[in-house]
Amino acid sequence: MGNKTGWIIAGIMVAFIAGLVIKFVFFASPSPATADTLAEGKLDLFTTGISVATVVDSEPSGSGNAANHYAKALEYIRENQAAWDAIDLHMGSTDDPLAANLLQHCTQVLDLIRPAARIKDMKYTFVYTPKEFIISPRAKATDDLWQIAFVCEAACRHYLRAKDYGKAADAGKALCCLGWHTAGERVRVEMNVAGFEMQVVAANLLQQVYADAGNDAALQASEDYGYAASAAQSRTVDKSRDLLQTIQPEPGDIFNVIENDKDHAWRVDCILQLGRLKFSAPGRGNQRYIKMYIDKYINSEDPYYKAAAEVAKSVTMEQLQDWVNE
Repeated sequence: MGNKTGWIIAGIMVAFIAGLVIKFVFFASPSPATADTLAEGKLDLFTTGISVATVVDSEPSGSGNAANHYAKALEYIRENQAAWDAIDLHMGSTDDPLAANLLQHCTQVLDLIRPAARIKDMKYTFVYTPKEFIISPRAKATDDLWQIAFVCEAACRHYLRAKDYGKAADAGKALCCLGWHTAGERVRVEMNVAGFEMQVVAANLLQQVYADAGNDAALQASEDYGYAASAAQSRTVDKSRDLLQTIQPEPGDIFNVIENDKDHAWRVDCILQLGRLKFSAPGRGNQRYIKMYIDKYINSEDPYYKAAAEVAKSVTMEQLQDWVNE
């Protein structure tokens, strides 16, 4: 009887130990998330919290793709690069208004983007950029859209110098709408940052316009909007510094964002981060989760999730090093 009991106990112990081995070898847990993503509000959708109609004529609500109009403007800008170089030199070296021939280039761009201010949605990424990502915080679309922002700002500053406050306000509002669309695309985090920054620049310009024009109500509205856009930008930059621009992101935080963040752009960027983590994240649990998420999103119907997972799966260490040095 004693031997039988002993064998039963031994069998139970062996089964228990085997279960532990299976759990820790084949079903190891990933690293836990930290305060960088667990603190209140960290996974919220960062916005200004107030309507863009606070500073523009009305909140864009029409159908279509605003990027179509921005793309036409960008094509014009690229065809006339010498003019923008001259405008940049002029605006930085004198307080005089632009010459008529240079101003004409600015007004042409403003005319091309004016219809965008009536359209709610903008889809620029993968429509006017290559349909693939690299693993980097940088986003191709931001470079394009900043070129348009430069023209809007130059036009606004010209009209301020010329004391044409109505046209100065129109240029500032065009810049604000561009920023609103850029931040609202929600495909890459750098687009969020750039969009909020454009809105801050626009609000600051409009403050100058309304201060000079003596429009106290509009001045206050632009101050309120600028403060709100700046706060949204700061929250985004701080989070990006913790998760995307750190040498070694915490795997648990990346997984938490992928699962729970309310912002599509953050989920895309953190899927991209899996391509870094597969080379650096310690432990079987982290590597299991990295593979699980890549396999899940590589079959996604969302083209941005799918593209992010594809590059995360295929990327080599040499490619990562090349992209860091770009």
